[in-house]
This record gives sequence, structure tokens and C-alpha cells, in this order.
Amino acid sequence: MLRFFEGRNVHRLIQQFSITRKWVGVKIAHRFSSDQTWRADDTFELRLRYRFGFELPLQGTSLDPGEFYFKSQLEYLGRFRSGFRNELRVLPAFGLLALNQNSFETGVDYRSASTEVQSFVSHGFWLYVAWFVRFDLSHEKN
Repeated sequence: MLRFFEGRNVHRLIQQFSITRKWVGVKIAHRFSSDQTWRADDTFELRLRYRFGFELPLQGTSLDPGEFYFKSQLEYLGRFRSGFRNELRVLPAFGLLALNQNSFETGVDYRSASTEVQSFVSHGFWLYVAWFVRFDLSHEKN
């Protein structure tokens, strides 16, 4: 990724590995990722993340179009940039799977960060709103 931020070019490489499993009535996901960020006039930053999440339909044992669901994620983020920073993120959200397989979600994103491993010093609450659009690129017609 290349972006222009605060008058400077910022470079970031991202690696990600995800595992998703569906069981009766619940979908469970694990995500492992790392990224490296650098600027020409700034120090190098390494971030390591692990996220666990699950999704549960609120009606029945499977999620069908037009139904609501509950989703929750727990993410740990370790940041190394001239020192160590610890961050924990928790996201409970409710969603709706639309008839066209798009989904809409909203919830509260809580974040707690520190400069030491055991001492969380800052807390933040964010409104989470997401719209996931599904594209079917197959050219098959039924």
C-alpha cells in the first residue's frame, strides 16, 4: 500500500492468513496478520495482530437472506516502533443479510491501548457501521 499522509509518502506491506469454519448455527474465524510501515524520514513500524471472531444467526441455525445476526470480534495488536505498544479491540455488532447477499452491520468498537504490556492507559469507543457488497463475477447464467 502506498499513501500520501501529512505531506509524506507512507509505504506499508501487509501479510494476512485467515481460517474460517462453519458449524451448526455459528461461523468462527481466526485471522493472523502483520504489516510493516515506513516513511523516508521516520522510523520503521512493525505490527502483529491476532483476531478471533464469531457470527451467530438470531433466527434458526443458518443465516438466510433477510435475517439478522450477531457478530463479535476480539483482536490483539502488538506495535513495535521505538518501543512497544499494546492494543486490545473488542467489537460486538448486529447485522442484516440482505436479499442480494450484501450485509449491513453496526456496533460499538472498544479499544484499549498502553505503552506497557500490563498497563492499559487509554480507552476509546467508536461507532462501527459497515456495508459489505458481494460481487458475483461468474459469467454463468442459470
